[in-house]
Amino acid sequence: MRNAFRQVERQGSILVRPWRGAMVLELNADDTRYILDMLEAVYGVAMRIAAETVDESHFRSWK
Repeated sequence: MRNAFRQVERQGSILVRPWRGAMVLELNADDTRYILDMLEAVYGVAMRIAAETVDESHFRSWK
């Protein structure tokens, strides 16, 4: 968990204070747009892979 926090801190998204916890930093409009664009791309690829690889039997097990 600490390593994950350190990585996110290096990216500039959080501020970690020893013995005080972590705080999410405010994002400006450009940063927010960039993050949302990246999420859109990642989710699009994930859905395409799922559509190409998941067969009908996967959905029958949900009933």
